[in-house]
Amino acid sequence: MPATTNNTDAPTHGTCGACRRSVKLTKRGNLAHHGSRALGSGRAGACPGAGWAPIEVSDASLVAAVATAADRAAIAPANARRRQDVIDAQAALDTYRAS
Repeated sequence: MPATTNNTDAPTHGTCGACRRSVKLTKRGNLAHHGSRALGSGRAGACPGAGWAPIEVSDASLVAAVATAADRAAIAPANARRRQDVIDAQAALDTYRAS
């Protein structure tokens, strides 16, 4: 359950589908810009999940994270870390859809 303020039932945080961290929401209900190690990239920087709806609302950011990780793993198939990122992202999507 997303965190809420005392004055309203509107959520203030949501879960990012790309990095799966709790992130503050914008006034429009999307994830605020935040830093993270993106799945499949191994790089720190701006998280690609910023601007998406949180996974409590939509699984679109998880679907995009799985596709991105799979694309990157296909480019460098010998990279075990990227293959594991695809497995992790797909498991998160499967868990989300099962709940």
